[in-house]
This record gives sequence, C-alpha cells and structure tokens, in this order.
Amino acid sequence: MKSRNYLEVRKDRLKDPREAAAYLEAALNYENEEGFMLALRTVAEVYGITNVARDTGLGRESLYKTLHKDGNPKLRTLKTVLDTLGIRIAFESNEESSSMAQAVEARESGARPYGKKRRSTTGRATATAAARRKAVMRDGGQAPPIEEKRGRVRGDGR
Repeated sequence: MKSRNYLEVRKDRLKDPREAAAYLEAALNYENEEGFMLALRTVAEVYGITNVARDTGLGRESLYKTLHKDGNPKLRTLKTVLDTLGIRIAFESNEESSSMAQAVEARESGARPYGKKRRSTTGRATATAAARRKAVMRDGGQAPPIEEKRGRVRGDGR
C-alpha cells in the first residue's frame, strides 16, 4: 500500500466544508492573523482560486492579494469568500458566565447592574414630547410640523 503525502490528505479533507471550518477555526484561535490568512488561502486553493474568484465576483489577482499573509480584507470580503466556501462566521462567549451576561440578567430582573444608579428616563426627549403634546392641545388638535435641524427633531415649527 502506497502512503499518501500529508498535503494530499489535508487537501482531500478540506474539501468537506465542516473540516474546512474546523481548520479555519483552529487557525483563528491558535495562530496569528498571518496564520489565519494562510489557512484561508489554503482552503480557497482546495476549492480553486479561479472558482472562488468567479463565485465571489472578485478578480483572481485581487483575491490572491486579499488572501496573502499580509492581506487585510474587509469583513464584507471575508464573509463573501467564506460564504462561497460554504462556511459562516459564528460567535460564542469566552466564559460561561461573562460579565455581559450578568448585566443582561440584572437588567431583565430589574436590579441595578454593578451597583450603579439607573439613568432617569425623563430627559430632553421626554420634555420635547411633552411640549409637543401641549402644543397640539393648544392649537386645537393640530400638530405643528416636525422638521430636522442639524440632527435634532423640532416640534415647535421653528
């Protein structure tokens, strides 16, 4: 029985999107950015750079530059390439009980997270809404026009 080269075996395994996803996840978690980019390029080469370029709408040379170890693709480009390879990005927490989860639970239970006072909901927006309601009542139910000025909404017609 003839033994197979490691690179041949790896390429055969990387044709399976689940294996490719596990390979990229390991590269992302245990390598630096250059290592991840090289792993992504390896997976793209298994599928065929020309095919990936065609399916993503990117030029072949542009894809080579993007997948270079020094490449710095935009998230949109990375997502498009991964979608073409049959892989998606997923997120999970670092810890089972993260401080973010504790804050969400505290907010849902009505407790004050981290012992801080809750901010008052009576602010400028509420005061503006109250002034608008008063103006509507004063004008006999006719609401004044709303106009935008420098990112603010004004309800007094000025």
